[in-house]
Amino acid sequence: MKKTFFLILFFAIPVFANAQSEEVYPPLKMKIVVQEILNSFQMSSVSTSSIGKHISQEWLEENNINLKNYNINSYAPTSYEIELIFDRYVVAQIRGESWGHLLVFKFIDEDGVYRIIPKGISNASNDYIDPWYDVQQYNVEN
Repeated sequence: MKKTFFLILFFAIPVFANAQSEEVYPPLKMKIVVQEILNSFQMSSVSTSSIGKHISQEWLEENNINLKNYNINSYAPTSYEIELIFDRYVVAQIRGESWGHLLVFKFIDEDGVYRIIPKGISNASNDYIDPWYDVQQYNVEN
């Protein structure tokens, strides 16, 4: 009887643990990616390689984009906060001395790796990719 109990316990725990982690894990993966991106923004260490690894390979292929030919657009926030994670989106608030933006990052699951789907080529310069899916500016009161 004890052997049966331990066998059931032995097989049930990993199944239960996997069921739990799959519900929580995707939002955590997306949050970590956004934190890495925003930390790069803060440290002014944005590079095509540091952010590019998080860009959807499907999106790059569909848009016939070779990352080697582009820079990654960024901001230089003094602070940021992850505001909301829902479905495949992460919303982050970034702030500077006298400005603020809400950045929306959209994700796709590519074989268990969560990658961002960028807005596209920047309106400001054809040499840059905007890594966020949407951006909203707001007034900052001092």
